[in-house]
Amino acid sequence: MNKKTPVALAFDLGGTKLSAGLISNRGKILYQKKYVVNSKKLKSIIELALSELVNEAADNSYKITGCGMASAGPMDLEKGILLNPANFPGIKRFEMVKVLKTHLKKLKVNVPVYFQNDAVAAALAEGWLGIARKTSTYICVTLGTGLGSGTIFRGQPLQNRGAGSEWGHAMYGDQSFEQIVSGPAIIKRINEHYGSDLTTLRDLSSELVSNRDFHRVAFLPVVNALAGFCRTLSMGIYPEVIAFSGGVMLVKKYFWAELNREYKKLMKDFPSFESPLKECSFKNDAGLIGAASLVWKPQQKKS
Repeated sequence: MNKKTPVALAFDLGGTKLSAGLISNRGKILYQKKYVVNSKKLKSIIELALSELVNEAADNSYKITGCGMASAGPMDLEKGILLNPANFPGIKRFEMVKVLKTHLKKLKVNVPVYFQNDAVAAALAEGWLGIARKTSTYICVTLGTGLGSGTIFRGQPLQNRGAGSEWGHAMYGDQSFEQIVSGPAIIKRINEHYGSDLTTLRDLSSELVSNRDFHRVAFLPVVNALAGFCRTLSMGIYPEVIAFSGGVMLVKKYFWAELNREYKKLMKDFPSFESPLKECSFKNDAGLIGAASLVWKPQQKKS
């Protein structure tokens, strides 16, 4: 890389971590680091990550072109704020764009700042360089601490007045889809049923998995709810593809094949509306690449 190599400062903020990276205009991750976040330290961690990215860019003589932040919502993109973010209890309003711009100014970096829902950003990444590259209407579902659903309709994010694409908060019976299929929801069912102290799905033990009712307890609710979720998206949006990313996909072997079968059953009366279910090309980096795509292929007015 030479001194003229342009990079985007990219951030993907989830419920438990902040992924930060320097991304080239071809979507290559040149540098990446992850930080643990919580409600109390959200602002300070973002500022720390921003400082470290800027220093890394300087050390490598990269040219910073812009800054993109992808975050779980709810949010108001026009105002640049998070509003009662489900992943950060106690925070009612967080002025994301202001925090980024203020700290960039302190670092003497004058570049535009972009802000977007993490699932929408992941979808933009897949449309830019990934599995949805040749499509115009598609959905990227992020299965992690929450359930995100970035919808791209005829080439543009399906949002209004700075918000939208929060399909995960739609109700499925007496719970939201997110309350059933998210990582914390799965872990809660497992711990309550078996008296275990599991904290992450990556640590699923063979002892837990070998229980005869393990699938019924942990992942059958995921299969049923996600199949209904995908049917709703298919009938309402008619996407060319529904792509999945996020931490829960790391344990897809417990639900993915059955999800596809159940979804197909639910679509039997409307086969022409059935969409292929795929895994995102960028997997857990989809949000980070999507944050960079806000800089390289801006879909919204810069802040």
